[in-house]
Amino acid sequence: ASHAVDFLIREKIPGPIFNNFDIGGYLIYRLYPREKVFVDGRPEAYPASFFREEYIPMQENPELFHTLTDKYHFQTIFFSHTDQTPWGITFLKWIVRQPDWKMVYLDDYAVIFVRNNPENQTLITKYGMDQKHLKTTYTEHTFAANLRLAAFLAKVDWLEESLPYVLLLLDEKPDYCPALGIVTQIYQQLQNPAAVIYSQRYSQTCI
Repeated sequence: ASHAVDFLIREKIPGPIFNNFDIGGYLIYRLYPREKVFVDGRPEAYPASFFREEYIPMQENPELFHTLTDKYHFQTIFFSHTDQTPWGITFLKWIVRQPDWKMVYLDDYAVIFVRNNPENQTLITKYGMDQKHLKTTYTEHTFAANLRLAAFLAKVDWLEESLPYVLLLLDEKPDYCPALGIVTQIYQQLQNPAAVIYSQRYSQTCI
């Protein structure tokens, strides 16, 4: 996540920050005392009620997130999109579609959103992106990096946008079953004739 934090610091992106559990410790290491984090990887440092009543439910419920945004005055979301928790996945699916928040950074580990308000318009004009206009950054040019990006885009149901990254996986490992399955699914949804070819390859290789 170092590239994402470098971007945050360089562009002077304001807090308070909402972040997920996975990335909190690193954010403290890089940003304290300038910024505080919402949560970090020390569950014993927070009351159980915090996770039960705020941290988890706010990721599952956009209305609660909006309420708690007002309470904590969040200006930025810094999220490790490799988060595999059900609530983390749910959060990513709906936050990318929220007009109140704009994505300004995406790499193979992290995604950053800022409040869509007048104060952030210069930043949004320069770096803002949406489903059809992605500007991805690589922390490393590896198979694993493409896999993480493909997984994030598939996670938020941006299947067509994940396709180039999945095809890069197959360029390197033609028999990689997860990629064959995803490509088949994408082409089926797009009603692309190539779905038949990839479906056969998947059946022959992976079943």
